[in-house]
Amino acid sequence: MAKIDFLAIASESDIKKRCEEISAEFGYSYVNVDNVDQFAEKEAEFAEVTFILVSAEKVQIDAEIAGMVQVIRQIAPDAYILVAIDSKLDPKVAVFVKKSGANAVFVGTELRHTSKLEFVASQKIQSSFLPIKVNEIILDSVIDCPLYHLMPLNRKYLPIIRANEPINAKKLEKLKEVGEIYVRREHISHFQKYSEKFMDKSAAGLSGRCRAQFLSLFGSYVDLILMISDQSESTSFKEGAALYERCERLASDLMNTLGAVGDAWSIINNSSIGQFGSVERAPSIAAYAGLLSLNSGIGVPTQVMTATFMSDIGMIELSPKTTKKIRKGEAIDSLSAEEQQAYRNHPIASLEKALSRKLQIPEDVKNTILCTHERVDMKGFPKRPRPEKIPLEAMLVQISQEIDQATLIRLNAERPKIQDVKKTIFEQHYAAGNVYSLLFLEKMKSQFLS
Repeated sequence: MAKIDFLAIASESDIKKRCEEISAEFGYSYVNVDNVDQFAEKEAEFAEVTFILVSAEKVQIDAEIAGMVQVIRQIAPDAYILVAIDSKLDPKVAVFVKKSGANAVFVGTELRHTSKLEFVASQKIQSSFLPIKVNEIILDSVIDCPLYHLMPLNRKYLPIIRANEPINAKKLEKLKEVGEIYVRREHISHFQKYSEKFMDKSAAGLSGRCRAQFLSLFGSYVDLILMISDQSESTSFKEGAALYERCERLASDLMNTLGAVGDAWSIINNSSIGQFGSVERAPSIAAYAGLLSLNSGIGVPTQVMTATFMSDIGMIELSPKTTKKIRKGEAIDSLSAEEQQAYRNHPIASLEKALSRKLQIPEDVKNTILCTHERVDMKGFPKRPRPEKIPLEAMLVQISQEIDQATLIRLNAERPKIQDVKKTIFEQHYAAGNVYSLLFLEKMKSQFLS
């Protein structure tokens, strides 16, 4: 039986409609059952499910919700389980439900009125397995996590190398025949350690380590966003601080490696993950901004990167209707007045969301986050400060977002060369002079025109 991407255990018509629309837009295989009893009756059909949404809004007894989750976890041990509960329940219920086997807990109103469901589903369905290159697997080496290949007909990921299995010549040849191989997202740190241990010191080996570091950074970033969004993590100061510090450390490691790689820009650009919109591009944009910071002397690269991580978190608080329009490429000016206001306030929402989890963000990084969409002509958002009040670090983030958008792969279009994109962006802004300061552009000239 083909693997199911998205399973909704919900009887509410509006929740079912939301799940159907998300699955249709992103191309997920989708199934719905009304309750856990129906789910259990079809146990054999649901052993291979990637993402399960459980609506428990009508259940007011925490032990009953926990029991539902335990049944689901037993039948689908590898699924990501998101539980929706009534907003009137004690917050401690969310913690109890998560301890019973749920991966995350949201309140029902969040599923209806924000874009959190789209974001979580896109990360857990599209990014549960991350691609790695066969040439990064070394003969006679051992990796302590399994490697997978994708069966195209039923879209199942099957193990091709078991954890701690020696990779001899025959197995390596088999990997080459398969072509594309994958590692589970939660195992990417294992692959990073493997890369550091076995990769050669050539340019190819350095690029491999760089890709592994980037994927590890991406995994930690997504975990940070999910932790910030999860109702059961409302008091997790310690975990939030640890994840934030991990993102900073990984960003620093990535910068050290990128600085030694000749074609660093292409390594970043070839690592697009997820379909939600701008949020999951943050690690790529952060890497661009970090490189520009490193090479131009503007700001501290690690701080510039962490500001980038935080700057668009508020996007997942926007309505589903708004983010869908943005994904379709509709201009911000075409949104309704209410939608525009919410969008233009998303940097403030991003910072507030991070601070609500007591993340220890330095004051200059906070200011950078708030100014990543400001302009020197004072037509940006959200606060329109005087031009001299906009940090150059915030301009780094904004111009990196432009580079990222201009170099994404698009259907039936050849990917533009990164140097051509940088040159075009610089020349347009140098001529217009309405977004970035002349001081900033002069500092960027060698980075964009060399």
